[in-house]
Amino acid sequence: MLSKKAVTSPWRAFGLRMLILGSALLAVTVALLIIWAVNGSETLMTVITVLGLIGAFFSAVGTISLAVDKNGQRKLDRLRNEGVRYDAEISGMPTSRLIGNKRSIFLTVRAECSYTDDDGKVHQVRSRAFLVFFMNSNTTDYEASVFVNRSDPSDYFVEVVKRR
Repeated sequence: MLSKKAVTSPWRAFGLRMLILGSALLAVTVALLIIWAVNGSETLMTVITVLGLIGAFFSAVGTISLAVDKNGQRKLDRLRNEGVRYDAEISGMPTSRLIGNKRSIFLTVRAECSYTDDDGKVHQVRSRAFLVFFMNSNTTDYEASVFVNRSDPSDYFVEVVKRR
């Protein structure tokens, strides 16, 4: 039997990086405020203000990204408990965005899937964005399950897992 691994959401990794960077900038801002209290330089106050604003911006973006990721996880948990699970067939994985540098290149993709409900009706759905390594974006390497709200079929969540 093949083992499976859930795909990674780009929101979590991005949010953590932004939150760490923002916190570091805010820590530097506090250190510079202490130096400014002793020194009183006008130029230093401008640097403190700019760093503080940038740090606050990065922290806010990181917090919002983590909240988006948490919201998606809550929706998946709710639909796992209350909804109906269908196995879906992945028909395509169009690329949303390229992320990376010279050492590693990742793509954010969405899985386009279809599933058949209990009445025999075929539904087309799309997953949330997830990360794949650039050279490993073959649709046969992934499986999808769709969790659908029993009373509202437009409320669904596509869970994509990678076969190992």
